[in-house]
Amino acid sequence: NLAITHLTHTQLLSVQSVRALKDSLVSADAETRFNAAFSLNKLAIYHDNNEFLGNQDIIPNLIQLLAVNGEFEAKGQAVACLRHLSYHIDNRFRMMSSLLFDPLAKVVSQTSDPEILREVCALTTQLSLSDGLRYPLTCSPVLPEISKLMSHVDVEIGRFACATLANLAEAKRTHKILVSVGNMIHIMISLMRSKHASIARESAR
Repeated sequence: NLAITHLTHTQLLSVQSVRALKDSLVSADAETRFNAAFSLNKLAIYHDNNEFLGNQDIIPNLIQLLAVNGEFEAKGQAVACLRHLSYHIDNRFRMMSSLLFDPLAKVVSQTSDPEILREVCALTTQLSLSDGLRYPLTCSPVLPEISKLMSHVDVEIGRFACATLANLAEAKRTHKILVSVGNMIHIMISLMRSKHASIARESAR
């Protein structure tokens, strides 16, 4: 709870405290795992902290939490934390090297919670800003899961899903794969007529 306000972050952002939270992410106790993910997410909200947090190697343990059965509240905190961390470019590549894509796709396939899906799509939008991640992300199981969310009833989920695919399409090497994913092209054409300008804009892009 001390991490909720950034006024305490100078004291909390010590190597010892972050390492303790990192270790708590893989605790045998589910509530401890949730609390650790919650705390790290609150620290990561202030993006000035994200280079330090990434350097403390917390990303592999956050990803490991995504692979735990159930515990979707904890997973929501972990995904939100990863989304904030992804504003630092180096952290995006740390996520890929820590094998984020498979467990992230599994989270999407196993939940309909709009808050979690919103965070997942916001994360993939950030990841897809880096050209070096566009082809690996396109080849991953994340792509078909995100493509299913383009027409989601939640406008933010749909907007972020469309934005992810538009970002991926900026790399020509992704095009052959993108056009082969289900009826994605037909959905995008339909979404260009969306009453929501943000979705129409991203699907057209």
